Amino acid sequence: MANKLTPASLCEGLEKLFSANPIFTGKKVKMVVIANEMAGGFTQEKQSEKNGKFLEDVLENIKGKSSVVSEFTSELKFTEKVGHGNDLAAMTAEENKSASDTMVVFVSAGGDGTSREVQSGLTKWASESEENRKVVMNNFVVFRLPLGTGNDGTDGHLFDETLDLLVQPLHFSNARAVKVSVSGEITADGIKEAGKDPADYGDVEEKAPWYAYNIASLGLSAFVCWKTNEVKSKHPGNHYSLMVDFAALNYNKAFPPEEAEIKVYKDGQLKDTINSAFEMIPFGVSGHRTFGGGKSIMPVDENVVFIKKLDVMTMVRVNKKFQDGTYASLGIAQTYQADKIEVSYDHPVLCELDGETHLLMKENFPVTMELTEPLIQVLEKDDLAWSRGTVRK
Repeated sequence: MANKLTPASLCEGLEKLFSANPIFTGKKVKMVVIANEMAGGFTQEKQSEKNGKFLEDVLENIKGKSSVVSEFTSELKFTEKVGHGNDLAAMTAEENKSASDTMVVFVSAGGDGTSREVQSGLTKWASESEENRKVVMNNFVVFRLPLGTGNDGTDGHLFDETLDLLVQPLHFSNARAVKVSVSGEITADGIKEAGKDPADYGDVEEKAPWYAYNIASLGLSAFVCWKTNEVKSKHPGNHYSLMVDFAALNYNKAFPPEEAEIKVYKDGQLKDTINSAFEMIPFGVSGHRTFGGGKSIMPVDENVVFIKKLDVMTMVRVNKKFQDGTYASLGIAQTYQADKIEVSYDHPVLCELDGETHLLMKENFPVTMELTEPLIQVLEKDDLAWSRGTVRK
């Protein structure tokens, strides 16, 4: 029986894999693993054993390969609560900003939440100065391991395929994010006045802008994410498909879609204006994005999808098609290649960013969703099947 994967065994294995990949030839490398030790990839016995076996197998495949780095050091840090990954990433960045001769590899070892927090921490730290921005773009690199339940914003949906990246020919790229900005702030009292319970919607004090590194979305998809997280907090596991069924019957009751104005921009030019009620608006860093644990919410080359309001019977009939991507051929969606949208709306709606949800109220609108500049440095295979919105170095 394979040894279970632990944060310590992961660090030991990653050191060997990073040290042997030619992309790091001659470099002084410092690896900082930011781990959620409660992630299912560590704690669920069967999955932990599978992951341990995957790690053993990939290390066996590079057995005999020599280290190509000039020096390698590592640190292991643990997240202790929601949002802690932001702080750990920013703190680590500040500690290593002057090490110009060292490439610092940030490894997020958890699910989409850990991945988002590490990258968000670096993004916000980079915004503090031009010096910080250049360090994040050139001296830091992020490797996103899938050890949670969703794993749509990580470097691979499965642990074994992600580890396998490290024995492939790689290149450095800078990745964009989706930035969500709001026009005004809301309070717990304002949520109560709208007939909602603030306790249901997380930390209303977390101020925008917020960032997504896979998909940000408004409406039905955010509602599914919100309900999935709610159930998962009590019963760990992936409940996404069940919540899709629940949402088909309940979303329009909880958040009745009303008329909105959506302006779509590309290269600074207004390309379209939509005046319609909507079910959901996913905005991806690129096209071909998945959601909810590999479900094809964005099966097209375009990165923005607008889905108009649907009646309940249509929702029930097509809800499964939102999981395999075949909804795109039903005539219910408009797709765009865009770098910004502005949404004006006077009613409550949920916003989702890589598994994190926020309640938006009329005071927040207009809301802007836009692509950032290429910033976070990542590792990519040389033979990508489709564009991921990154800029290769």
